[in-house]
Amino acid sequence: MLNLSFSSILAGLIFGVIGLWMLRQGKLKGDLRIVVIGVLLMAYGYFTPNPWFDWGVGGVLCYTAYHIWN
Repeated sequence: MLNLSFSSILAGLIFGVIGLWMLRQGKLKGDLRIVVIGVLLMAYGYFTPNPWFDWGVGGVLCYTAYHIWN
């Protein structure tokens, strides 16, 4: 069932924009790991059951991308 709470929509918007930016930067740098994380950030919200998972998975993906980037 699709969860359309304000928190889920906000998380999807924020992490979707970050994912799009990471996708573009990953393509420019030629780093497939960043490209994959960017795609995951744009798509994972369709598969998470509640807002806690939305924010948690998004945070973990951003944290992982940060450590790959540096």
